[in-house]
Amino acid sequence: MKILLLSHNPIATSNNMGKTFLSLFGAFSNDEICQFYIYPSVPDTDKCSSYFRLTDKNVLKSAVVFPAQGTGVCPQENQHRLFENAIDEKVYGNPKNKRPFRMLARDLMWKLSRWNTRALNEWIQGQKPTHIFVAPGTAKFIYDIALKISRRYSLPIITYICDDYYFVTPHATALGRFQQASSQQDKRTSL
Repeated sequence: MKILLLSHNPIATSNNMGKTFLSLFGAFSNDEICQFYIYPSVPDTDKCSSYFRLTDKNVLKSAVVFPAQGTGVCPQENQHRLFENAIDEKVYGNPKNKRPFRMLARDLMWKLSRWNTRALNEWIQGQKPTHIFVAPGTAKFIYDIALKISRRYSLPIITYICDDYYFVTPHATALGRFQQASSQQDKRTSL
């Protein structure tokens, strides 16, 4: 068995989700896990046999000119920070990113992009996963990615919904409720 872990953050000791992954997969050997993630971060542990990263910046560029250029990533011990650089930390840490319009725009950007590249598919084929473990959050596009990979490679999906995303208070605005509804529909589809 080999797990393809699909998430926003890499397995790392520098953030809560990364620590949760370390806990969940503590009994697995590193050759039983590979990870595809989207934050501009670098893992600080070699828990996975291989890491592949495709960021929002890569995807934004692909919407205009080229297919998204994801890349393999090597863990960097002693990194211990969520983002690779201060600019990314500032951009991703902006509280306005949680507003419904920006969340919908991000989902649309991923939907219109060419993220499903030859490099990603060659990486998946080389890793030979048998299952997908997805830890999604509020973004709709992560469900789309999981479903596309699942269908292409006939892989079952295991979904891990954390407490912050399980009990969701309905948004106060119509746009916010629309964004939540689109993500909720994808949760039901992937389960």
